[in-house]
Order: sequence, then structure tokens, then C-alpha cells
Amino acid sequence: MSILLITIIAFCGVIGIIIFVSGLKLQEETKGGSPEKVIAFLKGNINSENVSFSLNANNVNVVRVNENKKLPLASTVKIIIAIEYARQAAEGIIDSTELISLDTLDTFYIPKTDGGAHPAWLSKLENTVEIPLEEVVKGMILYSSNANTEFLMHKLGLENINKMIERLEIKNHDVLFPIASALFIPVHLKREGLTKQQVYDQLLNMSLEQYREKANLIHECWLKQPLTAAQKREYYQYVAMRFQKIWSDRLPGSTTADYINLMQKLNSRQFLSESIHHYLDPILEQSPPQEGIQYIGKKGGSTSFVLTMAMYAKDNEGNTTELALFANELTFIQQQKLANNIGEFQLKLLQDKAFKQHVMNEIS
Repeated sequence: MSILLITIIAFCGVIGIIIFVSGLKLQEETKGGSPEKVIAFLKGNINSENVSFSLNANNVNVVRVNENKKLPLASTVKIIIAIEYARQAAEGIIDSTELISLDTLDTFYIPKTDGGAHPAWLSKLENTVEIPLEEVVKGMILYSSNANTEFLMHKLGLENINKMIERLEIKNHDVLFPIASALFIPVHLKREGLTKQQVYDQLLNMSLEQYREKANLIHECWLKQPLTAAQKREYYQYVAMRFQKIWSDRLPGSTTADYINLMQKLNSRQFLSESIHHYLDPILEQSPPQEGIQYIGKKGGSTSFVLTMAMYAKDNEGNTTELALFANELTFIQQQKLANNIGEFQLKLLQDKAFKQHVMNEIS
């Protein structure tokens, strides 16, 4: 065996070891089971304009970090849609038991764009071709199906959904628009004869108003003429991170100051009518029962660059907790750390008074 070949083999072996060790280190760094990682992240980003956090304990705001900074909401915005659904159901405008065809929902499903949310939801359904409207809303919240979200925007009416923002007295919130349809804006620009670079440049320079208008037009086109499987695959040309970043940055945004207030309103059971809560609570409070806790209502969201969460809860002693955490411009490691630990962080806040005080002491 030549010296050159031995050297190449040895070099490849070293590279392999480095990759293996790096993978183990990444796995260790991002694994779940450590609420302290969330605290460390918040402490390290107190002065960052890309991180916002608010925590309420028994109607007192005990932690505020950049609470007035507007950031992308990702799927946490679906709370607004769920509330509008509950209002319309309570007022008899829609029927929560109306059967919805899964084929109708498929109109708005773009494979490989939602982290497997929609297929995961479908896999939990028994063999059926139709489901009650209420189950569509539950799938939007628990599984975060974007296809269900887009269908509900049509079913409830975007104008009505955006009016709900005013009804809820949210002061600093972007209007909602079809976010799944927005993924196809690059495809439509390409059809105008643009190169991929020209598509990117035009997207980058497009005003937010123009962007939302195009998303709405695409949504209407899908209603009239659903995409074929081949047409849906056209999107895969634009999965590069630079295209995903534009989409992520233009998602509807708000502040944790507004969402902590919204969580408090939901937790109080006083701001919305009892009839609305009759339809809303089973949607938002799908978390499995936890020791010492009466209920937890929550919704989170994420993109490759964003992680958000809004939650309200009451324990068996009557103590109330609300939190809102919005983070943007995350690295892959930061995003994974938060995603893998935020659930345990929330649960420990609710079950461990000493931990809640620890959070209050550490983040100020």
C-alpha cells in the first residue's frame, strides 16, 4: 500500500472521528431535559432585540424582557384563528359538527413544508374521508397543520379573523394572511420569466403590502383551481434558506406584552363569553393532564429561525400563570435547544414554586 493511500485513509479516519465527536457534542448540547438551558438563553439575550419574554404570576407581571419588541409569531398566531372559530360557533354562524372533506384540506397542503405536521395529524385520524370542523381546528392547534390553518382562513373569513385582533384589544399586531400560500410566491414570480436570482431579488424588495396581496391572490387561485401534485412540487426549487428567511421574516408579528395580556384574558374566563369558552377551551387546552394542574392552554410555533410560545394555566391551588416567549434570528443550535426544552421549562414553572422564583431571580 502506497504512503499516499495510507495518508488519505488516515486523513479520512481523522475527519470521520471529528464528525462523529461533533455530532455527539451537538446532540448533547441540544438534547431536552434541561429547563436551565431556557433560562441561560434568556439571560444571555436580555439585551437582544430578537428575544422577548414576559411572565405573569397571579396577575402580576414578574418578568419582562423586551416585551414591546414586535417579532414574528410563526404558528402561535393560530390562537387568534381558534378564538374567531369559537366566536362564530358560539353565535351560530358556523356549525362545529359540520363535516369537512379531507380532500378539501388537501387543497392547502404542500408536502414537506410543515415539518410533517399535517401528515402526523392525519395519521391519528381513524380511516375516514370527512371529519367535524372542530377536529380541523384541533389539528391546527395541537399538530400545527398549516393546511388546516389556511382552510380555516377561508371558512371563517380573513376579514373576520383580523377583526378579532381588535375585539381582543391587541394593540400591536400584524394582520393575518395566508402563510402557506405565501410559500408559492416565488413559483408565481418564476412563471413571469424571472431567473431564480431575479425571483429572490424581487422578493427581497417587495413591500409587505405587495407580499400579502400576492399571498391572498394565490390563496384565491387554489380555491378555484387546486394544485396538482406536480404543481405542488414546483415549490421545492425554493427551499433554500435564503428563500425560507424571507418567508419567516414576513410572518405576522406581535409583542409578548400583547400576548401575555391575551393569555391573561383567556385565563380569567372573564373577557370572552362563557359560550365562546365552551368551544375554545377544548381547542387550546389539549395538553395531557399534569399533576397539580387544573388546565394548560398553549400554542407554539417555529421556523428555521424562529421559536415562539404563548401559554396560560391554573394549578389546583388556584394560582394562575401566563407566559409568552418570542425569539427570532436563531441559530440551528439555539433553535433546537429551545424547542427541546421549552415544554419542560413551562411544566416546571407550573409545578415547582422554587423554580418559578429562580426564573424571576435570574431573569430581570
